[in-house]
Amino acid sequence: PDFYEFVDRYLSGYKGQIAPANAGVAPWITRMDLKVTQEIGLPESKYLGDAKAELFLDIYNFGNLLDEDAGQIYNAGYTGVTKNLDASYDADSGTWTYSNFDPDIYNYVNGARFVSVYKMQLGFKLSF
Repeated sequence: PDFYEFVDRYLSGYKGQIAPANAGVAPWITRMDLKVTQEIGLPESKYLGDAKAELFLDIYNFGNLLDEDAGQIYNAGYTGVTKNLDASYDADSGTWTYSNFDPDIYNYVNGARFVSVYKMQLGFKLSF
């Protein structure tokens, strides 16, 4: 879309007024984590006393393990230092002209790719 189509799509509800801060909303995020634990019996020992051992597996973003499209986190990224478009003002006609607008700069991208992928952690815990 061109600049005006983009503005109308996202800001049409605020025509004739100033859009409030944080009026835009990023896509909903749903993430599911899974933890599996197994207590392990320890042999009787005067050194271990009543210690308990536990083996565990943590899977962060479990949905992404099952389906690579699930558990994705999308955001528009920080565009504060990006040149969004060129604007010029014609004093004779009193009009602004906008050019070189790149709407793809605002598309939601998976910029947080390390947050979006699943991670597994296998561990052992010994409690005294």
